[in-house]
Amino acid sequence: MVTKHDDAKVVIYRPWITTKDGRKIWAKWFGKKAFRIEVDPYTETT
Repeated sequence: MVTKHDDAKVVIYRPWITTKDGRKIWAKWFGKKAFRIEVDPYTETT
């Protein structure tokens, strides 16, 4: 049985996000410095 801690999360900050069709959306367009993205700590990110 695999146990997963629901309270475990990693937060990363990025100045842009990319949509599925490849367009970049910049945080400064919304008056922010970066977007806050919560990532599962067991997910591979490169």
